[in-house]
Order: sequence, then structure tokens, then C-alpha cells
Amino acid sequence: MRLPVYVGKSRTGDVAYDMVDHPHLLIAGETGSGKSVALRSILTSLIRQVGAKLELYCADLKRSEFHVFRGVAREVVTDVSGLERIVLRLQREMRHRGDLMDAEEVAHIDDLPADKRPPYIVLAIDEVALLKREKDVMDGVEEISTIGRALGVFLVLAMQRPDAGVLDGRLKNNLTVRMAFRHSDAINSRITIGSDEAARILDRDKGRMVFKLNGCEYVQGPHLTLAAARTLLNPYKNANAIAKPNVNTSVSDNDIIELEVL
Repeated sequence: MRLPVYVGKSRTGDVAYDMVDHPHLLIAGETGSGKSVALRSILTSLIRQVGAKLELYCADLKRSEFHVFRGVAREVVTDVSGLERIVLRLQREMRHRGDLMDAEEVAHIDDLPADKRPPYIVLAIDEVALLKREKDVMDGVEEISTIGRALGVFLVLAMQRPDAGVLDGRLKNNLTVRMAFRHSDAINSRITIGSDEAARILDRDKGRMVFKLNGCEYVQGPHLTLAAARTLLNPYKNANAIAKPNVNTSVSDNDIIELEVL
């Protein structure tokens, strides 16, 4: 896989997919359901697997989670103005990549010559519902969702409660992969995944989700503690640039726990 996303375990075994083939991910769930841990796990594993082939940008509008990626991501912002700056930068970068592809007469950045092939870009936004009234930012995010796949620019969007105003229209249709942790009711579950299955997850089932890609299935996500994530990411900190580490990193079994598949 070029951008491997490890989801967790289902009854049939490990579940993973390639973000390049299935672009743009939506993660939704109540507080304490496992959404933030899933974000942490996905971004940490992407950094460790892809290394210098990835540029990560994070917008932590809740100011609660993405601080662990400071010094690893190219930029971590905590307000709308910072996110707007990132979106404008990515829009310029997408135009540049489009020009490169036109010049080489190819349809995807992976088809560019190796010396001209840019890294993948992932923009992760936690609590995207706070952007409901930020039309310029949301228009930019929607543009990434529409044309980003061939250009190697991908979204990971997360929110506690799905907001129909934010997820309406083209943006929702372009979020091809969904992870729905526990939802408070069937209405919210249907906004996220088109069915009420996420509302059936019990409060005690931490880390359990409905994963929607080719249909829906229940999956138990991995549990990566904040302390373990810091340990795993520390070798990658290099002046806000992702690079392959030169040391082996290990954490204890108590830090990374694979939850039981129910």
C-alpha cells in the first residue's frame, strides 16, 4: 500500500486500506468513544510507514489532541486563521502539481518521473463541525476533496457529532471512507454512514466502530496511548519535517493495547 491506513480487527481478521485508492476519511463519534485514539493511531502509523514520502498538516480546533504531532507534522494549528493559511497553501500546491502533470501528460502524481514526484499530503482536521460558518475554509476543503486524489492530497476529517450542514453536498460524497464510533441516536448515525448501526454500539464498547468502505462492518480499533505515541514519534521530529529515524523505537505492552473484538 502507498498510504496504508490500519483500521483494526473485524471477525475475519485485520482490516486496512490504501488511502491513495480510497481517498478522504471521515471519523465521527461521541466523546470517549475512541475517535481521538483512532486519529492518533492512524496518523502515527502513516508517519512510521511512509516517512519522507508524506507531508502532514494538522488543525486541532479543539486544542486537545494534535500537540503530539508538533515537530513531526509540517504544521500544527489551533485556530481558523491558521487552517485558512494551510488550505490556501495546499490550493497553490495543487495548482503546481496539476501543471506538472499537464507537462508530463500523466493523470496521477504516481505516474510522474521519480525525480519530479512530490510527496503525498494529508490534512487532518479535528472537530471540523466548528468550521460550519467558515465558508472560505470549507470551500477550500471541498476543493481538496474534489480534485485531491490524483494530486496526492488527502483529507482526514473528524467530528464528535455529525453536522448535516457541514457534511452536506459534494464534500460528504467525496469522503469515500467512514469510521463511525458510538453515536447518540440513529439520526446522527445515518448522517455519517447511512444506517443506524453506529447507534447500536454500547457505551462500554470503547474503540468499536462501524467501518464503511465496501459496505459496513463492525471493527475494533487499536488503542494507542498518548505516551506511546510520543515515544513512537520522537525519532521523526526534525524541524517540522518527516524523516526516517535512525534508531529503533520500542514501547511497552501496556502502552499499545489491542482491544478484544466483540
